[in-house]
Amino acid sequence: MKIERLILQGFKSFGERTSLEFGPGIYGIVGPNGSGKSNLVEALRWVVGARARELRGEEALSLLFHGADGRAPLGFAEVGLELGGNGRRVNLSRRLERDGSSDVRLNGSRSTLRQVEQALMGTGLSRTGYAIVGQGEVGQILQAGPEVLLSYLEEAAGLRAVTQASKTAHERLESATLELQTRAQELAERKASVAEKAQQAEAAQKAAYPGRPQPGAAPQCAGGPHSRGRPGGQSCAAEGPGAGTGAHRGQPAFARTGDREKPGPGGPGSRPECPQRGPPASRSP
Repeated sequence: MKIERLILQGFKSFGERTSLEFGPGIYGIVGPNGSGKSNLVEALRWVVGARARELRGEEALSLLFHGADGRAPLGFAEVGLELGGNGRRVNLSRRLERDGSSDVRLNGSRSTLRQVEQALMGTGLSRTGYAIVGQGEVGQILQAGPEVLLSYLEEAAGLRAVTQASKTAHERLESATLELQTRAQELAERKASVAEKAQQAEAAQKAAYPGRPQPGAAPQCAGGPHSRGRPGGQSCAAEGPGAGTGAHRGQPAFARTGDREKPGPGGPGSRPECPQRGPPASRSP
């Protein structure tokens, strides 16, 4: 891709709207010192994502036209860039207001600087590309370290998008791993808290009902004269609804047959039998 048009207004020394057309061939911009030649290169770098401190500016407002030769200062700075080639066209624009607000557009739609960088990968025109070399930066490129030179080679070979996607995937994977470790630690802490609360609830239940059997426990049996063939002479204590009433209090239990009533199996003095815990003991003849 190649630069086809550069439009400036309110950027540094360009108080009026200026449009530069670039056709086939090589172009050179010639002028005396202070005429704004370096500002053209900085406008190119700014529209593709450079920051103010990278453009000989202390802050963003230093990029605005502050007035000169009787011309009033402008309240904004705007740079537009049109690129074309290989059947593809890209239109970029970046605008900065005096109140500090900014607007970036890619092909007419509101965008971000990251999206602009992704759109320019492989063209050499991105913020860290090799196609734009500012004043005094030739020596820096020649003396650059291995990482900087590798980024230039990746940009020239069209591999910048692949390496950037790989870097982003690794960063997201590390972030997901850290998040998973945090959630696992929280889960372990909550499990320990649940176990502690369960123990406290069990202790409170035992303290409130000291003689009450726990849920799922086998019925308790006590020895007595009416136990029948139970080990140790045991018989069940009365439990459940109706415990301590009727036959459990020594009253006769009746079974109705026709119009007559006769004592049932739980007659006077009988006690409820324990549930069978095994086969009945065999009796010797």
